[in-house]
Formats: sequence, C-alpha cells, structure tokens
Amino acid sequence: DITERKRAEQALRASEERFRLLFENNHTVMMLIEPVSGAIRNANQAAAEFYGYPVSDLCAMNINQINQLTPDEVYAERMRALKEERNYFNFHHRLLNGEIRSVEVHAAPVEMDGSTLLFSIIHDVTERKRVEEERQARSQQLAALLDASQALTESLNLAEVSQKIVDKAANVLGMERAALYRVEGEHLYLSAATPPLPAELPENLRRATLADHPYLAKALSTGRTVVLPDSQAAELTTAEQTVCDALSLRTIIYAPLAAGKDTAGVLALGTVGEPRQFSRDEEDMALAFANQASLALANARLYQDVSLHLKELENQIAERRQAQEQFHLVVESAPNAIMLVSSNGRLRLVNAQVEKYFGYDRTELIGMDLHELIPHRF
Repeated sequence: DITERKRAEQALRASEERFRLLFENNHTVMMLIEPVSGAIRNANQAAAEFYGYPVSDLCAMNINQINQLTPDEVYAERMRALKEERNYFNFHHRLLNGEIRSVEVHAAPVEMDGSTLLFSIIHDVTERKRVEEERQARSQQLAALLDASQALTESLNLAEVSQKIVDKAANVLGMERAALYRVEGEHLYLSAATPPLPAELPENLRRATLADHPYLAKALSTGRTVVLPDSQAAELTTAEQTVCDALSLRTIIYAPLAAGKDTAGVLALGTVGEPRQFSRDEEDMALAFANQASLALANARLYQDVSLHLKELENQIAERRQAQEQFHLVVESAPNAIMLVSSNGRLRLVNAQVEKYFGYDRTELIGMDLHELIPHRF
C-alpha cells in the first residue's frame, strides 16, 4: 500500500510538473483565476506580454481590473464556467496602456493544491473582429452589387438598366446626384441620371467631347476612380464648370465602366452644396457599381468576392478548431480528473486521470451516465 501510494504521489508530482511547464512555457495567454473572488492566482509570461504587466503584478490583480464588464457580470460568467454551464466566452479586456482588446476565453475548473481554480486560455481576436466587421460591410456591398446584377438580368432595355444602376449607386453611396455616360470614340452621351434631368436641359449637358472633360477622361485612360474634390476650388474647363454650375455640384467621383480590355463609359456621382471626402471603400463601391453595366464582369467580380468570403469563414473555423484542440490538450495534461457532463447527466469529455481513477477505458466512459460512475450516497 505504501509503495502504491508513493507511486501515485510521484505520478501526481510528474503530472503537476508537466502542467506547470505547459502553463509557463506556452505562447498562448493563460491564467488561473479564483472563481469566487476573481483574484488572479497565476499567469504565464505570454499573459504578461499581452497585458503589459509583469507576472508578479498580474498575480496581485483581480480579473475585474482587466475585464470591461461590471464586477457582477464577470462574477456571473465565472460561476457559469465553474458549474461548467459554459466554457467559451467573449470579453473586452483592458491592457496596461489603456487599449481595449477583444478576447475569446476558454475556461474550465481545475483542482490545484486543494483549491478549485478556473483555468483560462485567452485568445486575442481583435483583428479577427475587425475583419468580421469589414466583411459584414463588404457583404452589404455585395448585396448591393447582387441587386444591381439582378437588375441587369431582369431587363434587356439598356435605358431601364442604366437608370437602375444610377439610382442604386446614389442611394448606397449617399450621393445627391449620379449619371452614367456612354463613350463612343471621343464623344460622351448621357445614358441615365438621378434625379432625371429635365427635358429642357441644354444639349451640351447631355453629350460632349472627352477633350472638354479632362477629369472624366483621366478615369477612362487610367481605369481607376478619379475624384474632383471641390468644384469651387479646382481649375475646370468651361464645359466642366457649366455642368457643375447647372447642377450645383461640389465634389464628383468618376468611376470607369469596364468592358473587357476597353472602357465603355463612366459612372459619375456628385454631392450638392458641400464638398465631401471619399474613402477608399467608397471609391471602390463607385467602381463596382460602374462595373455592373457589364454583366459578365459583374458576375466574375461577385464570384471572386463570395469565394474570398467563404475562405475567411473556413479560416475562422480552422482557428476555432485549433483553439478547441489546444483546450483539450491542456485538459488532458491536467493533474486532476476532469469530466464534462451534459445536461442529461452523461459524460461528454474525460481526461486520462478519469480513466486512471475509475479504471474504465475512455470509449466506455463517453456516454456513460454519471450516476453509474458515481452512485448517489444515501
């Protein structure tokens, strides 16, 4: 019996040493937290580097000093982790320099030196959140592009399709005016405008030559968006000034309409009254709407963006799977028996210590009713 006890003690010490080495040397942020008070009992070097505090300072802190929820809210989440109602959380944590970072926390109770602590693995997902927000905005753009693509397929009438494009472009980009010009040789022809131009509008505003509109001509020659920042401060040709004065335009963005290797036209969007700065995304959106006039190019662009969107989702799934695998690795190396029990009382996860303690193989334990393993005592 004494020999067996010594062996068990040696095995426990070896297991604790493995856990200590895994904890201290891991590049993933890890902490041991007292579940009731929230006191940080231990933190690894990765945590110190992430939060900006020395390990000794972290171990003298409370998680409430880092977590941006209220103390009551953080306590409630710790109790969920302690009771194993949840093991995955999303929080905002404050660093020493005041920066707020979005984090994912995987937490589970472990027995350490006779005390129950919450073993927390923390992943910085700030950049991923930013990408998700950008992707959401991009998804809205894709929805608008898809809507415009459908408009192209719903009608074979060029004037009707052109009018839908300028209407939607002005609405999505928040512009007061939009116009679609068709290019034939050195001449420009107005295909559609929003709001529609009055019938009495002079003919020189409905068609012109490229030489008289250098901003528009530059968009065509470069294949890129061109911005006229402020019509009242820029040097304009007589034709350009006439258009700006007649329609009260201040800022104009020109987006070339691509048709294979050639440019078939230009989408022009303008503000009325006050000048405006355009972001790169807004310029891209203007260009995307211009490309909708070419159904084949629009479909290709949509397909490419959707493929990138799916690839990002696949990467996120892979990251989550990796985090879960790491969590299981830490649980497996824990010195204590750890079991995850579902709401119906059946075992969902066990580590090697459970197998050793109860003498069952893991395949037998998974799905077993907890009461079969640990009968009620009367």
